[in-house]
Amino acid sequence: MYSGVALLVAPTALAQSEPAPTQRVAIARLSFEGRIPEGSQALFAQRLVQGLSAARFEVLRDSDVQQRLAGANQVLATCQDATCYPAMASALSASYLITANVAESNKTYTLVMEIINGRTGGVLASNRERCETCGAEEAGEKMGLAASALRERLEVVSRAPARLIIRSRPAGASVLMDGRQAGA
Repeated sequence: MYSGVALLVAPTALAQSEPAPTQRVAIARLSFEGRIPEGSQALFAQRLVQGLSAARFEVLRDSDVQQRLAGANQVLATCQDATCYPAMASALSASYLITANVAESNKTYTLVMEIINGRTGGVLASNRERCETCGAEEAGEKMGLAASALRERLEVVSRAPARLIIRSRPAGASVLMDGRQAGA
């Protein structure tokens, strides 16, 4: 009887040279706390989209997400946690979801963003920024920079499928993948 261990390894340099298809990223939730006027909320939403946008990613804005989900499934339209994120991503045909929160208190803004794996609902990466004694424009600029940092993380994560290393005990077990011999 064999037991095995599978290890997830970073994509190889060869896989990185292949062009990747465009993937959809959906802003699942953009929430605000404190005294943030509607005009400033629109600014934060715009900077978030700009920071995430890249040639390889189609960014589905939070307003479009809510509109699509409201027509398809009202439960998903009010989704606030990881239990419903995979179903939300599937309904939106999105590989990844983004959640963001902007909180303001006495001119101090706290920005928290997360990348969610669309298949599992798990958090892949997060970014937290703080802007003390800031105006909305300056905090919006930080939002764009933080979103750009998340975009870079998305690009790394989505480049290529991971490679598996399988170790067996005892060593030398025959490995089959899709019914074909893949090695020992």
